[in-house]
Amino acid sequence: MSNKPFQFKEFTIQQDRCAMKVGTDGVLLGAWASLAQEPNSILDIGAGTGLLTLMMAQRSTAELIDALEIDDATYEQCVDNLEASPWGDRLFCYHAGFDEFVAEIDDTYDLILSNPPFYTENYTTENEQRDKARFNFSLPFEELISGAAKLLSPNGTFNVILPYKEESYFLEIAKANNLINTKYLLVKKKHDYSNCDFENSFLIIDIEGGEYEICNTKFIQKLSTCTILLELHNTNLINLENGKKELIKKFSRSHNYKIIDEEHKLFLFPKLIKYFDFLGSFGQFILQIERKTYNQKWLLLTPYKT
Repeated sequence: MSNKPFQFKEFTIQQDRCAMKVGTDGVLLGAWASLAQEPNSILDIGAGTGLLTLMMAQRSTAELIDALEIDDATYEQCVDNLEASPWGDRLFCYHAGFDEFVAEIDDTYDLILSNPPFYTENYTTENEQRDKARFNFSLPFEELISGAAKLLSPNGTFNVILPYKEESYFLEIAKANNLINTKYLLVKKKHDYSNCDFENSFLIIDIEGGEYEICNTKFIQKLSTCTILLELHNTNLINLENGKKELIKKFSRSHNYKIIDEEHKLFLFPKLIKYFDFLGSFGQFILQIERKTYNQKWLLLTPYKT
């Protein structure tokens, strides 16, 4: 993964000293996490680059937003990212393990988030820093859930992202710890859509050039009732035109199409935004993380009426 800075609309993530870089899981969790209860205090467990902490600062008016990171180099870079942001005066990162933090801290939090190390496979690599960030021996679910239960305020909520296969195990532990106010976002293995029900969905496909690969016949057959907004990733003009023609041909039996040539001006998307309105702040955030400095083409596919 790239060591280059990751530029959002209102903040920048430096990540060259962090084992785990900015990725889809973290961005999704930060955009999806509910702020409907207007939390006044927020905790990010396993902060990494500080991504979730900064997203919560951008999206909320919480007076207290704490982060927790155990790895030395990652902690130092997280602190740098928080201090360089517009919200540095209400952000703080602790350098400690979660068990130590739970034992020492007296505060409770209205919202706790975590993109935890959830790999359970019985192997490791030669990169100790990366293993610590990825494998759950460094923060087992039992420790994460029992600690979150102690740190939540009476009406607080715990938001977490999990692999699909860990759902039952996670819920079993949460129930045992009486952790009721829990929201979890499930992720599946790349291209594993065999058991997904896409009927009448609004589907956004934006995977940096992988759009052409994933749209194979088997996948398209599942999308006959979906409205689809698909980025035409222009690695070069020839590939763009060929890819566009091929995609239109693949969907021609089930969908009408429209090409949207979006002008990129200061993170404003005048043509695209109407297709994201129903997603509220999540839709706004999806557009904000598009960091293109050039015009972008999108393919809007709408199903034929049956």
